[in-house]
Amino acid sequence: MELGNHELDRAFGSVILLVLPILLWHFTKLNRSTFILSLIITLSFLEGSLELLGLLPSNYNALFRDLLLFIGLVDVIFQKPTIRLTEWGMLSLIIVSLIASFLMNDANPVQLVYYLRKTIPNLLLFYYVLNLPIVEESIKSLKKYIVLLFVIQIPIAFVKIMLYGVYENYIGSMSNIAGSVSSSFTLIAVAYLWSHYLIRNNSKTLIWIFLFIFFAISGGKRSVVVFIPIIFVFGYFYQGKLSLNRLFTIFGLVAVLSSLFVYLNFNSKLKGNGLTLKSSFNLVSNFTLLKNYYMARASAEENSELGVSNNRLLAYGFYFTQYGSNLNNLLLGFTGPGGLYPSNSRERRKYGTGEQYMFNKYRVGYGMRVGVLWNIFQVGLLFLVGYFGLVYRATRHNSLKRKLSEQDYLFLKLLFIVFFMDTVIYSSTFIIPNVITTVFYFVLGLYNNPNYTSANIVENELPADV
Repeated sequence: MELGNHELDRAFGSVILLVLPILLWHFTKLNRSTFILSLIITLSFLEGSLELLGLLPSNYNALFRDLLLFIGLVDVIFQKPTIRLTEWGMLSLIIVSLIASFLMNDANPVQLVYYLRKTIPNLLLFYYVLNLPIVEESIKSLKKYIVLLFVIQIPIAFVKIMLYGVYENYIGSMSNIAGSVSSSFTLIAVAYLWSHYLIRNNSKTLIWIFLFIFFAISGGKRSVVVFIPIIFVFGYFYQGKLSLNRLFTIFGLVAVLSSLFVYLNFNSKLKGNGLTLKSSFNLVSNFTLLKNYYMARASAEENSELGVSNNRLLAYGFYFTQYGSNLNNLLLGFTGPGGLYPSNSRERRKYGTGEQYMFNKYRVGYGMRVGVLWNIFQVGLLFLVGYFGLVYRATRHNSLKRKLSEQDYLFLKLLFIVFFMDTVIYSSTFIIPNVITTVFYFVLGLYNNPNYTSANIVENELPADV
């Protein structure tokens, strides 16, 4: 891994010391049933710091998490006489579409294994947590642990700004190069806090929301300017509280967030001695900068060698024009599972790896990394219908409304909105395993676990109370 100044990177990796008290507190409260799950969560949240310190590269971190997940599943199978598999219809559609896509596209078995490594752990984590024989005390402990791991990322973001300035890389202790994580992470936190605010009407919640918005801005992520107000709108809508005055307030928030983003992103420098600001805050000049930035970016994308496929939204039209006009390709994919990755050393030498392979072999740009397009290109629409259907049902099942509190159920509904927005128009962070998928499928599995009811969890706690 090559990033920036190695001494600076190691200094930032040392922020793991901020997390150690939380780890020590949590691991003194563990029992056998939650030990493996806690290790998976811990490795996900510390992936970036462990890599910067040279202790555990990201690829090995993911491998260890998969191994722990496998051990955990085997343990659950031996503990329980029957394993609960919800949403058989959607799960069957996922399996059948994967097999059909593999056979129809004559895909390489090596690429199939690689694709499964990138997607199936999420579903396995969901079913693992769903079947975990978890008790009330463990539920409370895990909930507090997750909340504290979220909260500690805020002071880490302050450290990052002092060391590097506003920068897309170095996302808390969690990741070093997956910039979209900072946006998705913030959206999950805001969904939780907004559901708390709408039900509890606690003004402290708004302070925490702005602190997590700062976390996203520290990563230079423009998407939160649009996505967070959408979460607010849906929250009001689900509660029957949406009004014209509240819409105007939300639009005002968009303006403030946009201006703050521009000020920090365009007036800070990435420097070894920290953050420097080149001018004072000015609302009008900030919007001028923002307009010029987007016009220049759009022009660069359209005039680049890969054209509109570099743009997240325009890439949809590009795909359906170039690759998705055939019904078989639309339903079962163009490349087959794993087709966006090289299957042997000859392909790696010819096309490169990662994004280079996708660009060089298929002439598709950055926009094709959006979760929906990334999957449609490989395995088709049928797989996505099954995948989205399973996630949707896991957030809206009739039994959930009966056993969950109003706040918990609202959080689940907003969480699906976050998943949908991110996967359809922004990134693959809810598809390809990382800290986001760990948190997301943990929450889905926990809330659907038969042992979980809202009475088990201290639902009205804010981070400051934990």
